[in-house]
Amino acid sequence: MKYQHWIAVGVAMAAASSAYAEEDVILTASGEGPAAYNFYVGVGIGQAKTRGTALTSASDTSFNVLGGYQFSKNFAAEIEMARLGQAEDATAEYKTLGWSFAGLGIYPINKTFQLYAKLGMGQTSTDVAPKPGSTVVSSRTYRSDLIYGLGAKVNLDRGTNLRIGWDRYKAGVTGLKSFDNYSVSVLFDF
Repeated sequence: MKYQHWIAVGVAMAAASSAYAEEDVILTASGEGPAAYNFYVGVGIGQAKTRGTALTSASDTSFNVLGGYQFSKNFAAEIEMARLGQAEDATAEYKTLGWSFAGLGIYPINKTFQLYAKLGMGQTSTDVAPKPGSTVVSSRTYRSDLIYGLGAKVNLDRGTNLRIGWDRYKAGVTGLKSFDNYSVSVLFDF
């Protein structure tokens, strides 16, 4: 059942990308001729905040790695892996990893600055480690659901970009609701 969601998102992205296949190309950040729509990779660091009930510690440093392809000046698709940090309550500690496959709707403000909205499918994997004396059982839980986010990108130099963003993943553990990841990433076009 959960694979049907991923297939539906992939088909929708493929259909949307074909609609943009004949769109004009945009200029590079330096204005030196047309920039081909291209693949990109990136790494980032940020702050993950866990939302839930009775959490005693709910934020941690996050790390992310991503890759994608920009089909046009207004659309890209990407896959991302994010370490969403650690949270704890009185009974257990929770460590979460998130994966996503999403489409980005891009609104270019000028040659160097863009806003984006992100929508796709995500999956979280949460390891539950009980604290001493707790009745909680050690486990790993998964949840597949929609992921969404907002952000901005600045073209620093030819092929190098800085991106600031917020993404929300849903949690799959009782007592945890969602994970908000605020990150700064460096992207490299090729």
